[in-house]
Amino acid sequence: MTVTKININQLEEYVENAFFGDNELIEYYDKSAGVNTIPEAVENVILKIQTQYPDANIFGVEIKGEKEGYFIYEGNLLISFGLNKYYRDNVMLPEFWNEIKKELGDTFQCALYSHNVRAINWLQRSGMKILFDKITILSTN
Repeated sequence: MTVTKININQLEEYVENAFFGDNELIEYYDKSAGVNTIPEAVENVILKIQTQYPDANIFGVEIKGEKEGYFIYEGNLLISFGLNKYYRDNVMLPEFWNEIKKELGDTFQCALYSHNVRAINWLQRSGMKILFDKITILSTN
């Protein structure tokens, strides 16, 4: 796994590949965004970063030379992340988590809608704790 800092103009292909084939993604996505397809979700991620987090740090994840994932943070807030479903296994997910922690450090938060149980469960398995719910905010400490 190779992680490289990228800019917003390079992000689209990383997000597309992270979401590719994930037919359940829309079920967990921000319901207020009104997206119904994976291409709409990809477009929405880009738009949210451009408008709400213009100073965010954006990282592309490559596996075997292919763009397969990404993560984005600003300050101590993990904003968005994704990894192609083919690599969501007991080897690559811990490596992905370690790369996130390498960039953000040991103390950071992530705010997710509570219906995004898949991402919340993964973050909890990775060591984050729920501080409160409705909008779920997780922390490494």
